[in-house]
Parts: sequence; C-alpha cells; structure tokens
Amino acid sequence: MAIQLSSIPPDLIRSCELLTGRLQLDAVLHVLSDYPRLIADLRKANALLHDFDNESKELDLIVDRLRLIAFAINEL
Repeated sequence: MAIQLSSIPPDLIRSCELLTGRLQLDAVLHVLSDYPRLIADLRKANALLHDFDNESKELDLIVDRLRLIAFAINEL
C-alpha cells in the first residue's frame, strides 16, 4: 500500500517537516518509522512513573510511622 501525500492533512505533513527537518514524504516516513520507539519510550516512562508513585506511598507510610514514634517519645 503506497502512501499518498494527498491523503495526509497538510498540517500533519508540515508538523512532520518541522519535527524532522526533512521534506514531505521523507518527513512523514521518518515520523512513522520512529513511532514504535516513541510508544516504547512512553510505556517505559509510564512504568517509571508508576514505580515512583508506589515508592512515594511507601515513604508516606514511613513518615507517618516516624511521626507517631516521635510523638510517643515526646510524651515520655
């Protein structure tokens, strides 16, 4: 199946050109060929964000425990 530039909206072609520094079909093909890497990077970033969120929740629990310990020590 051949890509025809006439079937791609001109604003998308222009965006591809600006992003890649290439012209028309070459720009669009470059963006399309890079798409799988982009998706993989987004998935990796999402996983890292999820890990960070979990670590943050664990730290919040530790801080709460330490606060309770500090109050208990203060009451002695």
